[in-house]
Amino acid sequence: QDLFKDIYKYQVVNFKNQDITTKDFLRIAECVGTVQKAKPEDGERNIVWEDEGILRVGGDDITGKPSLFSHKHDLDWHANQPSNPNRKELIWLYAYSGTKGSRTSWLNNVPAYDDLPQDVKDTIENLYVYCGFKSGRYSDTKFFKDHIDRDNPVKLVQSFGNHKGLFFPFYQIFEVVGWSEKESNDLIEYLQNHILQEKYMYHLDWNDGDINVAEQILTIHKRWHFEGMGKRILWRIASGHEKIND
Repeated sequence: QDLFKDIYKYQVVNFKNQDITTKDFLRIAECVGTVQKAKPEDGERNIVWEDEGILRVGGDDITGKPSLFSHKHDLDWHANQPSNPNRKELIWLYAYSGTKGSRTSWLNNVPAYDDLPQDVKDTIENLYVYCGFKSGRYSDTKFFKDHIDRDNPVKLVQSFGNHKGLFFPFYQIFEVVGWSEKESNDLIEYLQNHILQEKYMYHLDWNDGDINVAEQILTIHKRWHFEGMGKRILWRIASGHEKIND
């Protein structure tokens, strides 16, 4: 728990050269927070859980079974389930096999927010947005249904630990609450162009044995095109972080 306090400082934390089982991975995550587990509807969507609380990403050619986000093309910028009021705020990834040559990147929306002009900060301070999913925006996965959740407006400026920044998974944001379509689109486009600067990005070139933990409030992430997705296996956990300060 002390080790994972670094998530509040850095937003993204890596560990190299690990050799763990699914049980190890789950046990570590559960020291930090409650892990999201399978639901009955997951079976209807053919989502395959590698183990309790652990989804497999890729490796379909090896296992012969479908996995989450197994497509070769970009899994574009996103955060974990932004429209879900009960979503988990940490995503854990373990590079199990076949990962060398693939890349995932994170955008840090703390310095991106800090660099905004003050008048823009004042404008967005108390804004809320409606989030959801539309196929083709960041993924064409068939596991998710197109939707906009207008029952759960999400604050655009949020905090995590001692940091303040943008909650801005722009491909999953559809409207600014109370704004016209044009006003919403103009703001989203402006903020998107602002944060998509290399100086706000961190790139991880995967190697087997890597563990990555990233918070999903002030960062968004992207997996780049990788031809070897059929043999690349990552394990994925979504968890809270409420136990870190127990």
